[in-house]
Amino acid sequence: TVNMLAGQLNSALAPAMAHLYGEGRQERFRELLLRITPVLATATLIGVAVAAIVDAGFVALWVGSELFGGSWLAIAFAVASYLSAVGFLGYDALMAAGQFRFIARTFAAFAVLHVLLTVILLQFGMIGAPVAGALAATGWGFVFWRRVATLLGPGGLGAGPFLAALGHDVMIEADPAGDATIVAR
Repeated sequence: TVNMLAGQLNSALAPAMAHLYGEGRQERFRELLLRITPVLATATLIGVAVAAIVDAGFVALWVGSELFGGSWLAIAFAVASYLSAVGFLGYDALMAAGQFRFIARTFAAFAVLHVLLTVILLQFGMIGAPVAGALAATGWGFVFWRRVATLLGPGGLGAGPFLAALGHDVMIEADPAGDATIVAR
């Protein structure tokens, strides 16, 4: 539910982002990303934290407390959900920039990886499912944000979208050759 709400907020901003990018206004596009990313990432973080906290009570009401997987499982799913939501901010930026083929190829590759990780990690119990999801979301989210930084050119994003909401000063920079680096300060 939290991811659905975050996705709706992201999608509501996508037309404005596409308009800015289509007009060649990359600086304004960058400003919009830098303003909305920390706000949406923080709102999502709060949402998934609340969901993890109330999960035991919700599961008990819904299907019975005997089916609650435990707090660590709820936390792991919350982390996976958060990483996915933040990755989708990069996805929406790429959609606005018309990077459809790149998005499709990235998702196809990480879908295969996600399935493989799930099969392997489920051997450690139910916790393997959200861990596999978190690892896959971290991968495709990083690839998407790296591409966004590359599209924006020198100066990158100016703040690391994954860590900005957590109070870290992180810069994702791209050089003219298209290589991106993450610099933590």
